[in-house]
Amino acid sequence: MDIYDSLFPVMGFLRVFIIFLLFVLVLFLAGCPVSPVIVGWINGEPVTAAELKFWMQLNRSWVYRYFREKHDLEYDADFWTKSVGNESPLVKLREKALSDIVMVKLEQMEARKYGLINDIGYDAFLRELRAENGRRRKAKEAGEPFFGPEQYTESAYWDYRHSNMVLELRKKILENEANFSRENLMKFYDSEKAREPLFKQPFSEVEKAVQSLLGDAFYRDYFMKKRQTANVRIERRLFDSVFPDQ
Repeated sequence: MDIYDSLFPVMGFLRVFIIFLLFVLVLFLAGCPVSPVIVGWINGEPVTAAELKFWMQLNRSWVYRYFREKHDLEYDADFWTKSVGNESPLVKLREKALSDIVMVKLEQMEARKYGLINDIGYDAFLRELRAENGRRRKAKEAGEPFFGPEQYTESAYWDYRHSNMVLELRKKILENEANFSRENLMKFYDSEKAREPLFKQPFSEVEKAVQSLLGDAFYRDYFMKKRQTANVRIERRLFDSVFPDQ
């Protein structure tokens, strides 16, 4: 028996052992989810890098319009790295995304207080999205009817989920916080008469509309006040490392 024959069983064992180690490593990693990167906090609630990127993607067109209208800057391959008039599209995009996240988090925290939502984390939203799309996929395979698209995109499901939450939240806030006395309705009617064409009609004919518009104004002001006192903290290095998809 030469040396190669004597090494063959050893090499075979090593190959099997290495494959086994790789298999164990894959199982280990699969069972250990990676913690999301936290780029900031709003009243103590974390904002993840994935969440920031999601809102940056949603606001891309807003930033395009802003720089085209204010600086006559058109989109090209270098758009995000440019600077004009002491403003940068990339910085503006992050700022706009953060502003939207702050308002959304404040609404979600209020909704949680009223028992309308349990987990306001972005990861929880993604889990719900995967579960809902899985349900729709199974329903389609089974030939069962379902309402809406076959599969939700991330942005479409966000709009659907958040708009339904806001409808319920608005009801709760107005029931518990707003004052719809006739005196308040008349005061709002008189103050908005010059701006609201509908209020040119007698109050008795538009009272329900007055109450609805007062409710919208109250809800908006309610969260604007919360925004003014919100504690927003940013992990600047991580925050500035998030980029939109090209």
